[in-house]
Amino acid sequence: MQFQTFWLTARSNESKALAQYANACNQMKLGLVTAPRVMLARALSLTDDEPRQTEVNIMRMRADITHLLALLPPEENEFDSSSLSFGQLEWKQ
Repeated sequence: MQFQTFWLTARSNESKALAQYANACNQMKLGLVTAPRVMLARALSLTDDEPRQTEVNIMRMRADITHLLALLPPEENEFDSSSLSFGQLEWKQ
């Protein structure tokens, strides 16, 4: 709920990137490849040199995104996500 409230009020690049990251992780858990690749790349772009509006560790998220992109197969092949460990974004107030 905190993220949704932030998203509805801020509509910033950072909030968009957080949503893209979360959606990509959910889709990767389902074994999808193409859409997560696009969303992760977009999240990187949205957080490049942007002022921070939350206390989310954006640099850590960017490092995780880079790692996840390296794990995705180059094309839409079957993707076994069972060995992946996904981080958890924590909201700090």
